[in-house]
Amino acid sequence: MNIKTFVNRFVLLKIALLLGFSLFFLVIILTGTVSLYVHPRIEPYLIFASAVMALIALLMLPRLKSHSDDKKSPWLLIAFAVPLFLTLILPPQPMGSASVSTSDLLAANPSVSASDSAQPVNEANVPVSEQTQAQVIPTAKPVQPEIPESQEADSGADEGQTLLVTNDNFYDVLNALYDDMDDYLGRRIEMTGFVFFDPENFSADQFVPARLLMTCCAADMVAVGVLCRYDDAATLEEDSWVKVTGIVSATNFLGETVPSIEVESVRKTTPPDDEYIYPY
Repeated sequence: MNIKTFVNRFVLLKIALLLGFSLFFLVIILTGTVSLYVHPRIEPYLIFASAVMALIALLMLPRLKSHSDDKKSPWLLIAFAVPLFLTLILPPQPMGSASVSTSDLLAANPSVSASDSAQPVNEANVPVSEQTQAQVIPTAKPVQPEIPESQEADSGADEGQTLLVTNDNFYDVLNALYDDMDDYLGRRIEMTGFVFFDPENFSADQFVPARLLMTCCAADMVAVGVLCRYDDAATLEEDSWVKVTGIVSATNFLGETVPSIEVESVRKTTPPDDEYIYPY
């Protein structure tokens, strides 16, 4: 005579969800795609969460034989099951120009919330996702970016050096350009970003080499960059990665005076290992 073994389906589903999320956190950490979801400083917390969820799932195994909660509907857990399912069918993708808003990209100050700025031009040049309004944590005093001595300018740029914008100093340079713009006028600058156009607000010779800035996670992602004037802007491919070299100048954009770059050269380049930048 066959005797069916009782299994509490509600508990089984909870164990499956716990193990599913634990495995998901582990996979994105090991594959490096975790940076597409959260700031790198969050990674230790995800490791801890993954271990705790796996441990809780193991501790729940004896409850599989319990009749407690067996009558509860599995639909009560649908709010947890749906996002886990979506992670399986929607691979992570870096955000691009489709998520950029010019009103946020070129706002008045990169060190304030893009959503709080009433100005069309943002000092941090930060564009926000169409679905989110990102918050950028204010910094105290803009940090004077370090300039590698080896980067010598071959023209009459101030101080005879090129202002080399890197992943590490991108945010600080933007703050410095907006807060102390006069100090950088005439200075040669080199920066890398993906090409962003806005036909409604940009002239035919304007574009922005943009970067995506993450304060905490993908939900608060905004884009930042500096408006560039380039005679051959129309030949650039949107979302392609380029290295721009030019001279810092000032321009009027939608009624605001903002820093800009008079482009001398544009070279195609490969995306950096980490396409995002962080304010801290």
